[in-house]
Amino acid sequence: MTSWPFRIIAGLLTLLTWGQSCPAELKADNLILLVNRNVRVGAELAEHYARVRGVPDNRIVALNLPAAAEEISFADYESQVVLPLRQFLRDHHLESKVTCAVTFYGLPIRITKRPQTPEMTAELAQVRREVQVAEANLRDVVGELEKLARTVNDRYASVASDLPGTAEGAMKFISVNLGGIVDLQRRQQAQQAMLAIFQKLTGSAGLVGHLGVQPNATPEAIQSLAKLRLESQTAQREIAALRDHRSDPAARARMRELVGGHFGLFQLVGLLNAQAAYLRPADTASALDSELSLLWVDYYPLAGFQNNPLNRRIDSALTGGASPDSPPPALMVMRLDAASLQRVRSIIDTSIEVERTGLLGQVVIDSRGIAATKTDGKPDGYGSYDQTLRNLDRLLEDKTHLKVLFDTRPTTLPANSASDVALYCGWYSLRKYIPSMTFSPGAVAFHVASFEMVSLHDPRERGWVRNLLEAGAVSTAGSVAEPYLTAFPPADEFFPLLLTGRVTLAEAYWKTTPWTSWQMSFIGDPLYRPYATNPALDPSELPAELGRVASSPPAAATAPEPVNGP
Repeated sequence: MTSWPFRIIAGLLTLLTWGQSCPAELKADNLILLVNRNVRVGAELAEHYARVRGVPDNRIVALNLPAAAEEISFADYESQVVLPLRQFLRDHHLESKVTCAVTFYGLPIRITKRPQTPEMTAELAQVRREVQVAEANLRDVVGELEKLARTVNDRYASVASDLPGTAEGAMKFISVNLGGIVDLQRRQQAQQAMLAIFQKLTGSAGLVGHLGVQPNATPEAIQSLAKLRLESQTAQREIAALRDHRSDPAARARMRELVGGHFGLFQLVGLLNAQAAYLRPADTASALDSELSLLWVDYYPLAGFQNNPLNRRIDSALTGGASPDSPPPALMVMRLDAASLQRVRSIIDTSIEVERTGLLGQVVIDSRGIAATKTDGKPDGYGSYDQTLRNLDRLLEDKTHLKVLFDTRPTTLPANSASDVALYCGWYSLRKYIPSMTFSPGAVAFHVASFEMVSLHDPRERGWVRNLLEAGAVSTAGSVAEPYLTAFPPADEFFPLLLTGRVTLAEAYWKTTPWTSWQMSFIGDPLYRPYATNPALDPSELPAELGRVASSPPAAATAPEPVNGP
C-alpha cells in the first residue's frame, strides 16, 4: 500500500483541512480553561485564573471525568473530552478565536493505549484493501488525464513526481492548450473528456465548484448543476456531523461512502489512508495535553508522534489557504497543575507578580559534555541535544549580562549547587530528583529525562516535574512515558525566546517543541512572560529565523534516541 504523506492525508482540499496558523500573539481572549466537574477545587483555580488574567466570561468548560484518576482510556478521551469541547467551542463561536487550552488540576495527565478489538482489526484490513483499489483507480484516471493532454498537444510532458502534482500539471496544460485545437467539435470533445476526468478526481462537488453556471447554459444544464450542488451540499453537511464521531465504526464507514460518492478519488484516497492510520494499534498511549493539541483534526495517525504544526520549523501547506474563521492547525495546550491546590494557586499568583517586577536570578545549564559527533564523524543523538545546552551557554555569555553556571560533567549537579536560580535546564537523573538548587520566585526549569511526569499527585513520586514545582519553579516540562530525547524543546531555542520578553510561555514552548500527539506536557501559566519588564535578549540578537518568532509586538502583560540512554 502506498504511504501518502500526512500533509495530504490531513489536508486534501477542504474536507480535512486543518486551517491556518495561530496568531503570533497570545492573549487572554485566546484561552479556553478546562476543568473536571467532579473536582471542585480545579474549577475554583480556573475561576481565580480567569479573574486575575482577565479571561473573558464563559471560557471555563467542565468535563465529566473521573475524580481521582491521572489517566483515562482513549474511548473516554474521545467521548468526554473531544466531543464536548468541540461542541462548546462551536456553540460559542470560538473555533478560530481559541488558540490555547489550559488544563487544570483534576484533569488526567495521560491517555492509555487504545485496545485493538477484533472488529477494529477487521476494519483496518478492509480499509487497507479499499486503499489499494482506490489508489489503483486514481493512477488509472491520472493516466487518462495525461493521455488526453498528449492528445491535445503532443508536447505535453509530466514534470511532477506525485499524483496530485501530475494531475494539476496535466489539467493546466490541457486548459492552456485547448484553444489551439482548430476543429470545434474536437475541441468540445476534449473539453468534455477533461470535465469527466475532473469529476472522477474531485467528485461532483469539485465539478460544481469548477463549473458554476455557464452564460449560455440550457435550462436542463442549469437544473442538472443545481441538483449536483444540492447533493454535494447535503453530503458535506452529513460529513460535518460525522466528523465528531471518528471512534464510531458506522460513522467511519458512512464517511467513506459519502466521500467516495461525492468528492472524488483524491479525497477518497486521503480519507482511506487517514482512517487506516487512525486504526493502527501501536504506540497509541499519550499525554492528554499533547493529544488535545490536535482537537480539530478528524483522522490522524495515533501510533507514535506527529510533527507539531505550530513549530517554527514546520513549513506546511496545512497552514495556508484557509478561511480566517477556520480552527487553528493545532491548539497550544498548557497545564496548571501540581501536587496541591495551594501550589497551583502559587504558580498563578507568582507568575503574575514576577511578570510585573521581572524575573531575577542566575541561569543554570547542566550539560553532560557529550560531543555532537561520534569518533566516526556521524551525529550523536545525545550529543546533539547536549550541543543545544552549549549553544545556549555561548549565547548567554556573548549577548547578555546574566550570571550563568555552566557545568559539563557527565553527572547531574549535586544537591545545593546553586541558589537564586531563575532558569534551569539539565540532565540526566532518571526518576530521581536531586535538589541541586533553590529557585527564585517565578523560575522556569526543566530536566531532560524519561518518565518524569508519571504522576503529579502521588506523594511518593520521585520524578522531576512534581518535585521541581514543589521546590518553587512555576513552570516545567516532562513526559508521562518514554518520550525520546528529541521530544524536548531545544534549549537554545526555547530559553532565548523566553528571554526576549516578547513571547509568552505557551508560545515559547509550542514554537519549539517538535512533536504532538505524544508523551510531553508543559506546566505553567500560558500567558507568563518572565522577562517582559527586563528583557535579557533582543530578537535581533537571535539567529534570524528564531528572531522572527519574537519580533512581533508583545502582548499586554496581564525511532529516535530514547532519553534513558547511556
